[in-house]
Parts: sequence; structure tokens; C-alpha cells
Amino acid sequence: MKSSAFCLFVVLMLGAGYVFGIPGYLDVYDESDGLCDGRVTKIAIDKDGVKWFGTWGGQVCRFDDENWETFEVDPHSSPSWVIDMALDTAGRVWVATVSGNVFYYFEDGEFHGLDAHPMIDAGTALLFAPSGDLYAGGMDFWCQEWVGRYNLSEGWRFWLEWGGDAMRSPIAFDVDPDGSICFATRWQQVYRLTERGNNWQNFQAPDGDNADIGISDYGRVWLIRAYEETADIPIIVYTDEGERWSQMKYPQINWKTDGGSSIEIAPDKGIWFGMTGGAFWFDHEEWRWIDVGKPADIVVDQSNGDVWFATWPGVAVMRGGPDAWPPVYIEIRLIQDTANPKRTASIMADVSFEMDLRLDFYLAVEDAQGNLLFAPDFSPEMAPMAQSFDVAIGTVVENYPLLELDLSGVPEGSYRWFAASTDAGTMEFASNIASCEWQFTE
Repeated sequence: MKSSAFCLFVVLMLGAGYVFGIPGYLDVYDESDGLCDGRVTKIAIDKDGVKWFGTWGGQVCRFDDENWETFEVDPHSSPSWVIDMALDTAGRVWVATVSGNVFYYFEDGEFHGLDAHPMIDAGTALLFAPSGDLYAGGMDFWCQEWVGRYNLSEGWRFWLEWGGDAMRSPIAFDVDPDGSICFATRWQQVYRLTERGNNWQNFQAPDGDNADIGISDYGRVWLIRAYEETADIPIIVYTDEGERWSQMKYPQINWKTDGGSSIEIAPDKGIWFGMTGGAFWFDHEEWRWIDVGKPADIVVDQSNGDVWFATWPGVAVMRGGPDAWPPVYIEIRLIQDTANPKRTASIMADVSFEMDLRLDFYLAVEDAQGNLLFAPDFSPEMAPMAQSFDVAIGTVVENYPLLELDLSGVPEGSYRWFAASTDAGTMEFASNIASCEWQFTE
């Protein structure tokens, strides 16, 4: 192959667009795969690694990585979405809904409703304490909001107010390292109560509507806030002692990060933050952005590191978690000119950049004789096509032209193109090696 047979057309992927969609390395499941309802609201993973997906339509789908099953939470009540899911200390799956018996558990192949109670007409959240007690929130018929604790020996205990202030029902619970229960309400409030006790602590969270709460294994309490039109409302805040809150600074990605939806703590690894338009992964040093819609829930499978995202219209999974995948994902293809298929062709690329990086970009071709040649000079010596160019976290490009090829003088045969990137001058943050095969015939 003569180097003169290839003519460089465009180098560098600096034009940012937000059209690439879910990265190609994520497995996505929707109704065509067996998911009962693509509007997934909550995810639970049981001790056997089976995934349970609560949906807007009130059904729950069970998936063991091969087979799908669908269960009606309550076939006798009007359709109502699954608000929350949790596992009890026996490993059973529980759901909270907005109608029927409100709280249900799965046993012997079907869901069973917890006995009805006059205070319970809609559920908003649930969690099981290490003691086995159920903590839940909800509303009664008159829209009175409550927090409750349930166990078999004592039944329900409800709290309707604290310190003269009306209690708001929780939108999410979590447990701190000492076993104390914490919850956040939709309207700013955050409380901690000692398990089995009545010692409530109001954390006096800053202004903003809460979307989820998470507690690190070292006791830090995190909040993620829902969309706010007021620019000075912090989206991610945290506290270590319950009195002073700090704002977490994260990279800006155009319009995508104007609100939050979910938090998932991965012990000893980092934190997932579900945002408008995708999810942030923070490993306590670096930020990474995953284009995965607006995840209503994020759950890490502790047995294998898989990360599951509840989205509409389906669920997505990052097999092995972020450590198993590069922060730059490339796809390439060769497009021939239909009018002159033997005269010109173009190498096109789709690329997503999930971190702030300075990169070297490589493009190479393996010719019909098996020689590996590197663009733009098509020399056998390994060299980047573009060197030390900056990309911003969340930059996504689609259908970007890398090369236009002059095919005159190119021998017939099979050619394979390769593309990759690395941190400038190093092999860190190496991307996947994208490839495409091309059969050229005179």
C-alpha cells in the first residue's frame, strides 16, 4: 500500500454534540427482551443475584440473567406504580405502592399484602433495619403524612410530628454505620433516629427538594436534590455531623446536570449520582459521566460489580462496573461513496468522552499483506494521528469524519481499520480498540 493512496480529510473530534445516546458497552433490556414494562422505577438484587424491577404499571419483573418472569403486585387493585423496593432480613423482596394493601412481600411465587391499617393508604418509601423491623413512610386517605415502624410482635408505631412540626413522609431511607435509621423527605427535611428509639435528630438540610439520600460506610450523609429552577440551590450536599452541610462540586455538562434523581454508594469504591440526562460516577478522585437517560434508580450488584440503571424505556447494565470499561468509547465504520464506490471512501467515528482528558488519538489500518500502518502518514512506526488534544467530560460526537480516502492505486483485498486513544504521552485512560473490516475490490 502506498501512503499516497490515502488522503487526510479531517482530524480531531472537537465538535461536541449530545446525540450519541447510551454507550455501546452498556447492555440494555426493554419490553422486546421480556421486560414487563419499560417504565422502570426501582431495582432490587437478591442474595442469589436475581434482579427485580419495579415498574410504573405496578408489575414486578424478575430476571436471572437468562429468564424473565412477571408478577402482579396486586391483581385486585387498580394499577399503581411501584414506589420503592427493599429486601428484608430473610431475603424476601418487598415493594411499596400507592394503592391496595400498599406494602407487599414476595413469597411462594406471588406477592402478599401486609395487613391493611387505617393510617396507610399510600406508601412513599420503605427499608428494613438490621433488627428486621420495617421502616416505612406514606399517607392516609386525608393526605396526612407519617413515618412508621412495623414488627410482628408490636405491629405499627407511627410518628406524625416532631417538635411541633408536621412530619413529612420519607422519599428515601438509609442506615448509618451505627445501625441508626435516616430518611429524607421531599421537602428539605432530613432526620436520624436511633433504632428502636424515639431520639430524632433534624439535620436542618439546606433549601431544596430532596430526591434521594445515601450514607457512606464512614457515616457521611449525602443528599441529591431534584430539579430546581433557582440556580443557587445545591444539587449534591453532604454532612458528617448533621449540623453543617457542604456542597459537592461536580463538572458541568451543559444542560444535563440541572437536577438529581438517585444515589448509590459503592463501599470502598465511590458513589453514583443519578442526574438529569445520565449518571455521575465519583471514585473520590475523578468524575466520570455515563449517558444513560435519567436513572430513577441505580443499584450495584455486590457479587460482581455490575451496575444497573432504571431508565425509561428499560434497564441498562454496566457489566463489571466502571473499572471494567474505558472512559473513552469509540466506534468506527467505513462509508463508501455510492456514486463512486471505487474512487472515495470515508472513515467515520462515534465517540463518547466520559472524563476531562488530554488525549492522543490513534488511527491505523492493517493492509491486505498484514502490515499495520498508522495515519496520517501511513508509516509502520506507531504514532498518534492527533496529539495532546483536550476533551471535556460528557463530550459526545456522532458521525464524525476522520479520513477521506482516495482509492486510486489501492490494491484489492481485506483491510481492517483500528482506532484508539490514550492519555497524552501515556497508556493511562486507554479507550477500547475500535475496528471495522473493509473488503476492497477494483
